[in-house]
Amino acid sequence: MAAYLIADVDIKDAAEFEEYRRDVPATEARYGGRYLGRSGATKVLEGDWEPHRLVIIEFPDMASLMGWYNSPEYARLIEIRKRCASTRIIALEGSQPMHDDVVISPSPSSDRSRSSLVLTWRDCCFLGTARK
Repeated sequence: MAAYLIADVDIKDAAEFEEYRRDVPATEARYGGRYLGRSGATKVLEGDWEPHRLVIIEFPDMASLMGWYNSPEYARLIEIRKRCASTRIIALEGSQPMHDDVVISPSPSSDRSRSSLVLTWRDCCFLGTARK
């Protein structure tokens, strides 16, 4: 099951942070990490949170995420980040869809009398692993 790293990064020294920004993507990729969002525009919908530079990275699973975070190649970058930024980071385990069936249909109609392909969650998981 996928896992997500969510970081709120407040950069204090942009010049020093540039080394971290340049080198970190290669370390994440080795563990299957891929960016879903980073430093895009944010809009607070509720509460008093004032995000800085938000980053969301998807990993194949929590073991991969933690393997990357605790890896020797990332340890050097953690030290750089700590010197030039204040960061709040969490790891979030993904979840399966709430419904067991996934319906793939050529039209937005919910009428199942039309051509539709109905797959169970297990079918989708199998299809996802079969491509690797």
